[in-house]
Amino acid sequence: MDLATMLGILIGAGALVAGFSLDGGLISSLWLFSAFIIVIGGSIGSLAISYGMKDVTKMPHLSSAF
Repeated sequence: MDLATMLGILIGAGALVAGFSLDGGLISSLWLFSAFIIVIGGSIGSLAISYGMKDVTKMPHLSSAF
């Protein structure tokens, strides 16, 4: 993982927390199970749309190659 990836993750997470708290939200609300399901489900759904099921089903086997 390079420096730009790490900075991107930190900036993205910081912007999420800052924007959420500026609107009066409780930061602890970001750790709810329902929020986790929305993020993971949305990520998997967009992954399937972008790459197709043929490539998505190959992904668990790719991690063992490293």
